[in-house]
Amino acid sequence: MKKCEKALSLFFKEPNMKELNPAITRVEDGGWQRIRGVMDSGASESVAHPSMCPQYPVQPSAGSRNGQKYVSASGDVIANLGEQLLDVETDDGMPTQIRYQSAEVSRPLNAVSEICDAGGEDGQYVVFSKHGGMIMNLETGRRTPFERVEGIYELGIWVKPPSGEPSVFPRPGK
Repeated sequence: MKKCEKALSLFFKEPNMKELNPAITRVEDGGWQRIRGVMDSGASESVAHPSMCPQYPVQPSAGSRNGQKYVSASGDVIANLGEQLLDVETDDGMPTQIRYQSAEVSRPLNAVSEICDAGGEDGQYVVFSKHGGMIMNLETGRRTPFERVEGIYELGIWVKPPSGEPSVFPRPGK
């Protein structure tokens, strides 16, 4: 691999054509958007398509400025186009932020290595099981569950509207 290329895992079963991209759903009343990102232990960085959340601008990143590229499981070379920093809530209501590097990928990938490194000085554990999994913050003890859907581990998040003002509508399901 060249200096600026990182391996990026894209292995998953081709979904039955239930919907065009089952990882992203429509924007709900009040501007909330539901995303299901793949928990990927083989990805070096969290990556998503730049059009996933068009309400958040793609900003230049260190990787895009340096010409960084990713190598997919099929050997394709994919350019880093920048990054998006999203204000989100997990399915269980935890407000946080997630940074996705922008690249021409088919679904959002959450790098388990980045998740383990986040969460304070002690970091976090990511545990996978037959029925799903969880992220456990070693500093606070907080546990964030994620699902296993048709063999793929998915972390559900709600992307907040990017305005500085709170939405007049509550997040769907709250």
